[in-house]
Amino acid sequence: MTPEEQRRLNYVQTKILWGLVGLLAAILLLTGVIIIAIEAPQTYPQDQHFVIIPLLVFWIYLLRHYPRQLWHLKNDLKNKNVEQVRGIGILHNKPGFRILFSPPQQVSVSGITMDLQGFPVEKLLIGQRIKVRYLPQSLTLLSAKVDELAVSDADTHDQSSHSPPMELSELEVSIIQLMAEGLSDKLIARQLNLEPATVRTYNSTIYRKLAVKNRKQASEKARQLGLVDVN
Repeated sequence: MTPEEQRRLNYVQTKILWGLVGLLAAILLLTGVIIIAIEAPQTYPQDQHFVIIPLLVFWIYLLRHYPRQLWHLKNDLKNKNVEQVRGIGILHNKPGFRILFSPPQQVSVSGITMDLQGFPVEKLLIGQRIKVRYLPQSLTLLSAKVDELAVSDADTHDQSSHSPPMELSELEVSIIQLMAEGLSDKLIARQLNLEPATVRTYNSTIYRKLAVKNRKQASEKARQLGLVDVN
């Protein structure tokens, strides 16, 4: 494990430990509130405990996954499991229903999905073929680098004039199809369950791959390549 990966691992461990502290504090507070409400209900004027208890239960629900994460992470460290996967990274929101908070982001590479957990998006090299190192049980993302093997293959492969300069992922094709329909980044994000900032990141990658400078040129180039229905 490289020093950078070790720093990343330390960050994730610290985050999980703080989550566990928060979970334990919420459980202790909930227990105390319930005991006081039973033994000395007059402590809460206007039945305030009926508001406090649901709030504490809600925070416990939000923090419930930290014990499981710590268990899997300890197993990874005990077994010294570090694996790697190659492919094009796809950035997306974590599935699930959200009310108060925006959904956390995940990256998927060749069918392996990992939470970012503070990993910088710009280091994921979205749209390029990358090599990702991760812990398999906890699915902790350690590092992401350009897949040198894929770059070497691309240098020796002759591309035809009808092919894009770099391979577009399925998600990038979906974005450019919606872009060609005239949808804004906000509407594209809504259609694909992404954040507008994520769509803008993909736009930059698409422009680079198609060797264009703006949305209009990208749409025209996509039509020339047959990525968009001309009708």
